[in-house]
Amino acid sequence: MFKTIFSYAFRPFYAAAALYVALIILLWYPLGFQGNQHYPSFFWHGHEMIWGFTGAIIVGFLLTAVSNWTNTPPVRHYQLLMLLIFWVLARLFVYLPVSQAIYLSTVFDSLFYGCAAIFMLIALIKSKNYPNILVPIVLLLFGSINILFCMAMIGVIKISLLTVMQLGLLGVAAFIGLIGSRVTPFFTSITLKQTNQFSKPLTMIAFLLPVLMMIVMVLNLPKVVVLALGVIVAGTNCYQLYRWWNPGILKEPLLWILHVGFLFTTIGIFVLAYAYSVNLKYLSLSTHLIAIGGIGALTIGMMARTALGHTGRAMILPPFMKAAFMLILLSVVIRVMATIMTDNQLLLIASAVLFSSAFIIYLYCYLPILLTKSRA
Repeated sequence: MFKTIFSYAFRPFYAAAALYVALIILLWYPLGFQGNQHYPSFFWHGHEMIWGFTGAIIVGFLLTAVSNWTNTPPVRHYQLLMLLIFWVLARLFVYLPVSQAIYLSTVFDSLFYGCAAIFMLIALIKSKNYPNILVPIVLLLFGSINILFCMAMIGVIKISLLTVMQLGLLGVAAFIGLIGSRVTPFFTSITLKQTNQFSKPLTMIAFLLPVLMMIVMVLNLPKVVVLALGVIVAGTNCYQLYRWWNPGILKEPLLWILHVGFLFTTIGIFVLAYAYSVNLKYLSLSTHLIAIGGIGALTIGMMARTALGHTGRAMILPPFMKAAFMLILLSVVIRVMATIMTDNQLLLIASAVLFSSAFIIYLYCYLPILLTKSRA
């Protein structure tokens, strides 16, 4: 069983991340967990959603994908177990009320992202797949922002924690731009039997411009530059969605969930750029458009599809998964309403319960797939 579970990175990390996010969202709302002195309130919530949950999905997907890109054996068995242990220890130390907790959590997170990036670099260099070397480099940058978060939290550097969380969201948005721009048109083309509308230049814009936005923010350059870059990214991504569009998408849950997630991310990037540059009151709206609408929809869609594909199963959505997709969409709509309204406690609880329920359904449907041998 060990060799099966740790044969590909998507198996342990999809399962662990789905379980973790279902728990921490319920801890936040409706249980009202407020973190501790090291990770207080929504800083705990944001940190664990970005570098805990989403980071695990990114690493699980990329380590699996790099094996396909390079035609080399995947990172597996004890190397994969080591990465999972790093990730689990980082999560554990977030909750322990000890004086060194934030340092230990950051160390294990850094080991997790650093080792994952090194494994990718080794495979890419050995196979001379140089165009994709930017991927592990950006993963290292994403992990470095977590270190920045720690330094800001303990007061070593003077930078707004809200800004650091925006940087983390932009890092996630960059990976969504890269992965979404590749797999969404590909899956659409093979499902609907049409030409693959993948565009490398547009994908690079979707991937690299959010990274450039991060750099501009760290260097404290004029805020209007962030706004301009955000507009370009949003315009490019909207054009991509237009190029990929086919009415048949609406009949395929495994397709429309990816398109909707990409759309929410696109809107979220624009609103984030506007919030940072013009009016901070829209920061919460941008955060949840990306976090629930973008990350939530795209991750559960990718986790559903790639788990089927990489285990040799037909692209037939398990029972109840369509309901899980709908719960994610309802969750983001309700969370947006909660951002607009003042008396919003019930809406916040409802959004959280719906989001967690979607990933509980995923676990129910996919644990038997993730933990058992492939069919091909």
